Amino acid sequence: MANLRAALRLGAVALWTLLLLPLALPVLALRPLAKAASLQLGAWTARLWSRGVLAACGVRRVVEGPRPPRGAFVACTHHGYMDILLLTSCYSTNFVAKREIAYWPVFGPLSRLAGTLFVDRERKSDTVRMRELLLPLLRRGLTITIFPEGGAGPGASVRPFKPPLFEAAAALGVPCVPAALDFATPGARDPGPQLTVCWWQPEPLHKHVWRLLRLPRVQARVRFGAPVSGLRDRKALAGELQRRVEALFVPTPK
Repeated sequence: MANLRAALRLGAVALWTLLLLPLALPVLALRPLAKAASLQLGAWTARLWSRGVLAACGVRRVVEGPRPPRGAFVACTHHGYMDILLLTSCYSTNFVAKREIAYWPVFGPLSRLAGTLFVDRERKSDTVRMRELLLPLLRRGLTITIFPEGGAGPGASVRPFKPPLFEAAAALGVPCVPAALDFATPGARDPGPQLTVCWWQPEPLHKHVWRLLRLPRVQARVRFGAPVSGLRDRKALAGELQRRVEALFVPTPK
């Protein structure tokens, strides 16, 4: 029964993706001519696609707190690919993600289409490049989302934030929104959502996705806090957002 459920869900996701493929054409056509407009359109398309994918996969979403305003800089806890689907379904945004995601099967092309900005966290010079890339986008009113913990985790705690990722937001003083996610898998056997929903262990992506699709259902909660404004030092901004994210955070069960 679980395998049949997973196969049907996978088919529904594939069909939904095919139906939305025509929307990719204007996104790709605009990118060389008007990058900011292309990123905005890509984010809107990704929002529509994510809502359909979550519904097809049996993910029930609860949102608490006001959604980020346009032009905000969002800092969220990170648990794996599910985070991107959830946040994208809540508001139009472009993500800053690690460079490796660009080469993942399926998720890589979709991320590029949606306007994800990729950074090589091992190279300090890439942080400078990302700052120069983000500044004009934030000035144009695009909403940017980062995962400042620097990698995915099981959702047991909030890990230390990386201050360099806040350089552009601190320079402009844009509203910075704290966000936290947690998950539950009612009706499922062990293991719990730290392993079946959160993808942080060295497990092949396709195996984890299949195990997720076999679950009866997933309950996901997205919690947004009040924006932080006026902090122009990246370390102070990272520290304040970490405190606010910790106040929102609810551990995901094992």
